[in-house]
This record gives sequence, structure tokens and C-alpha cells, in this order.
Amino acid sequence: MDSLFNAAYNNDISIKTRKEAIKNIEDYLGQRANDSTKRKCYLRVASRYYVINDLKGEYNSVVKAYKLALKVKDTNIIARSCMYIGHNYLNRNMMDSAFYYNYKATTFYPITKDKNTQKRALSNLSLILKTVKDYDKSEQYAVEALKVVEKDSNYAAKYGVYNTLGRLFMQTNKLSLALDYHEKALKATEQFNNKQQSYRLRLKSQSLINIGVTMMLQGYHKEAEEYFKEADDINVLSKQYPINYAYLLENRAYNLHKLGKTDIMPLFKRALEVHDSINSKSRGNAELLLANYYKDINKIDSSFYFAKKAYLSSKEESELDQELKALHLMAQTDDTSKKPYWYETYLSTQDSVAKNNRQQQEKFALIAFNTENIKKEKQFAEDERDKANTRFWSALAISSLFAFALVMVYINRNRKLKNKELKLAQKELEANETIYSLMLDEQFKIEQGKHIEKKRISQELHDGVLGKLSGIRLNLFVLNKKRDNETVEKCLPYIKSLQEVEKEIRAISHNLSQDLFSDQVNFTKMVSGLFENIAGHSNLKLKLYFDELIDWKTVSNTTKIEVYRMLQEGFHNIQKHAKANNVVVRMVQNETDIIVELIDDGIGMSSSNISNGIGLKNMKERADKINAKLTIESQTNKGTVLSVAIPKAF
Repeated sequence: MDSLFNAAYNNDISIKTRKEAIKNIEDYLGQRANDSTKRKCYLRVASRYYVINDLKGEYNSVVKAYKLALKVKDTNIIARSCMYIGHNYLNRNMMDSAFYYNYKATTFYPITKDKNTQKRALSNLSLILKTVKDYDKSEQYAVEALKVVEKDSNYAAKYGVYNTLGRLFMQTNKLSLALDYHEKALKATEQFNNKQQSYRLRLKSQSLINIGVTMMLQGYHKEAEEYFKEADDINVLSKQYPINYAYLLENRAYNLHKLGKTDIMPLFKRALEVHDSINSKSRGNAELLLANYYKDINKIDSSFYFAKKAYLSSKEESELDQELKALHLMAQTDDTSKKPYWYETYLSTQDSVAKNNRQQQEKFALIAFNTENIKKEKQFAEDERDKANTRFWSALAISSLFAFALVMVYINRNRKLKNKELKLAQKELEANETIYSLMLDEQFKIEQGKHIEKKRISQELHDGVLGKLSGIRLNLFVLNKKRDNETVEKCLPYIKSLQEVEKEIRAISHNLSQDLFSDQVNFTKMVSGLFENIAGHSNLKLKLYFDELIDWKTVSNTTKIEVYRMLQEGFHNIQKHAKANNVVVRMVQNETDIIVELIDDGIGMSSSNISNGIGLKNMKERADKINAKLTIESQTNKGTVLSVAIPKAF
């Protein structure tokens, strides 16, 4: 078998030749009996298919190993096969199946004690949850994987966990943590044993690229180039792992552009050629970098062209994050009347992605719940069956006279177990119905609380403020008839009472203002409510986007109030002057600021209106109060973009 695998492992020969060698191995394995060597070799074949990016071949080989292992109850191969199948589904963006098989693989760990399989399955689960933006659980699985291998001498296994954590923290923009773990992964490659040397350089190159990309994102372009150059000089990726080689080329090209280099197009072209040669699903990333490059050098038409290509590539491969980035860039670079359409498509896609992520998270939780229940029920049934068998055979050994009775006991016990399982299923269904009922009750209580609060405020205004004003009005009415000094003197206390009413109204207003912006949920609800109020008496088409990573709880009430008032003023100006059809509000963040944008497709404003309008002056004053930067960009008949940059150091 080792001699047959020599060609399959030879990274210096062409992919076509290696694929022929793999097929020869499969033909040979098909003639062998179902022994441990055959099952293990099918998994080795699967790994060879994965290296040459043949996911279909990888899947078929793993399934063969899985079915053979099930026939003989080979728990180790079953667990490893589940992990391989889950990883294959992950690479094909079939997340439900990917989560199910990887989670199933972890359930065998108490029996197999196979740390490598457990580590890889947990890492895969972390990557799966990262794709649906469940970052807390993603980090939890990655840390569990680290615990499995942290005291082990298998540095290749540690490398995988460090790399997973590094990629996770890059996704959540925690670049310092990402850099720490990618550096740990790089150090781990220096500790590989002799058997791991064949792929040490490939993994080392991968870590060098990851460090380079992280530094590039931090703005350290000179340091990033040193890591990219070192990875390129190792010169193994083009043959061993072409998709990572393309990733190196495209990121190095963009980083060189940031360093002021101009001769970078050959690198971009080579990256696209590599993507095409292996039918890569990651071509969209290269096209997106090209679009950003052309935007940076102010070639807007070329930027839009590659942004659109990135959008189509990402959409075809269901790469939702890249699809959103491409749409946003298209909206920025399209100089036609379709600009609002791209913004609308971007926001609509964002909403769909967020909804899909929530649904996927719920599915994964249900899969994990059901898998654990099946595992517990199976274990319970097996334990009960073993106990029943022990009692049965012990009684049979004592006397054959009790054989029939013991058989009946055994049958009765099995019947009871089945009844018990049915009752457990019924209780679970009842519990789910109870939870649903409680959710409905909770929603009703929330609405009821809103109604009571409205009624309380109404009564307070009617019975308190309005009652006092009515009394004062009646007592002052006498001034219409008599205005002598004595009458005026008697009326003075009632005039002073107006000050008390004023204080009471101010107190009610102050309490309402404090409650209105008490937390993140209320703030987003109030902005949404502002939208709904405008939509109710206007023909404007409105789109609202909140970046889910913004933590509004850290923003002061004063800041949120001023932002809300600026949005009110902006909407008022649009309705009164802009003659717009579409309005978009975006709230996003970068490393230093929270950006609030109000975008319309109206008639625009002249420079004199921008500087002289009273409403705009008010907004500038509000921005100054919270140390925010207000900018307004407007072109005649092309609409207006009002942007407020709020520093994160509140």
C-alpha cells in the first residue's frame, strides 16, 4: 500500500498524474476484504483528493470508509469518517450536514480517545458557527479543541487549533488576538516530528500569509510584505496547495499597492489564472481586492466592473460576506442611476443573511440537542438491556425451571423501555408547547405593559397638568372683566402656579427622555419607529441597516439622543426639500468610529444651502456636542449623503 501511495503523495508531479495514481489505489482497495487496512486507506485516499481540490472524490472515498466501518462497528473509523464527511460538507457550504457529522464525531471521543479527530471536529464546528456569525459558540468550540491538544506533543494538532482561533479573531476584527494565534501557529510548525515534515512547509507558508494579511489589515504594510515574501520564497504552495497560493498572490499585490508600488497587475493576473486552473470557489476575493485597488487609484469604472464580477462569483458560490462587500462597493462606484438600487439590494441581502444566520443557529442548536438526546437514550437503553441480559443469563444458569419466566420478564422489560421512550418523547413535545405558550404570554405582557404605561402618562397629563391648567384658566378668566389692582393681586398666585405646571411637564419629559434611550434595544426600536412613522404618511421608500457588531449599550444616552434628533432633522429636510423617492440609513462601525449615514436620491443641494441652512446648522451644533464629525456630500439631481462619525471613546 505504501508503494502505491508514493505517487499520490508526490507534490512535484502534476495533479492529473496524482489523480491517476489515486484511482489505481481505489481499484486495488476494491479487491480487498473489509479489513482495518482497507478502511484506513480509504481515508488516506480521501485526504489525497482533498489536497488536489477534488471534493467529490474526497466525499465518495470517505463514505466508502464509513459504510465499511459501520458493518464491523469500527468505532475509530466511524468517528474519523464522520469528521471527514463533515469537513467535506463544510467546504461545499452545506452547513446543516457539516454541523451534524462533525458534532456526531465528537460524541465518540469518550470511547475512542482519538484526540486528533476530536480536535479537528471541534475546529470544524468552530468554523461552521463562524460562518453564521455565532462568534461566542465558535470561540467556545475552538477553546475546547485547544484543551484537547494543549498538553499533547502533537504540534500539528496544536497548529490547527491556533490557526482556527486566528481566523476567528480576524473575522471578528480582533486583530491583535488574531496575530497572537497566527504567530503561535507559525512557531508550532518548527516543532513538527519527522512524519509531519512533508506538509510542514505548506502550513508554515499558510501561517506566514495569515500574519501578513492581519498586519495589512492593521496598516503595517511594510511588515506585511516581509511575511508575504517569505511565504513566496518557500515556493511550495503553487504545487501543494494552489488555492492558498492564489490567496498569497492577490493579497501581496494589494499590499504592494498600499506601499506605493505600481507594477502589481502581473500578480493579480497570476492569482486569477490559478483560481481558474483549479476551478476555485475563492475567485471573488481576488476580484474584490482588484475592485478596491481600482477605487484607490480613482478608476471608478474598472472598480465597478470588478466589484460586479466579485458579486457574481460570490453569489454563485454562496459566499455571503463577500457578496455583501461587493454590493456595497458597487453602490459606491456606480455613477449611474442604479446607485440606490445597489444600496437597496445590499440592505435587502444583509437582512436575508441576518435572517438566514439566525435560522442556521437555531438549526444547529436543535441538531446538537437531538444528537445528545439520542446518545443518552441509546446509552440508557443499552445499559438497561445489558442489565436485563445479565439477570436473564444468571437466572438461567441457576435453574432452567425459571427460563420461561425470565424470558417473559425480559420481553416485558423491553416493552416498558419502549413505553418509557414514548413517554419521554411525549413529555418533550409538551415541554416545547409550554415554552411556545410562555413566549406568547411574555409578548402579551410586554404589549400590556406598554398599554398601561401609555395610560399612566395620559392620566398624569390629564388629571395633573391639564387639571391644574384648567383651574388656573378659570381663576384668571376674571381678568377679562375686572382689572383693578385688587383683582390683579388675587390672580398673581395663579400666575406663579404656571411655573409649577411647567416644572411638572419638564419632569415628565425628562423621565420619558431617560427611558427612551436607556439601552441598545430601545434605541434601535426608536429609530425603527421613526422610520415607521415617516412611512405611514409619506411615499418615500425607506431602508434601515444596523451593523450587528455595534454595541449601543456603550454609547451614552446624550449621544444617542443627539443622533436621533439629527435623523429627525434630516428626514424633515428630505421630506420638505429633497423630492426624493428612496432613503437609506446605515449604521456601521470601523476601528475608531461609529458611522451613521442618511442617503437620499433627491435633487441635491447647492453649496450655499449646505452652509446656510438653519436645520443643517442645528445638526452641526448637535454633532459638536458629542465630538462627532458631520459631513455632507451633495450633487445636483444625484442626491445627498449626510454622514456622522461618532468616536468610540464616548
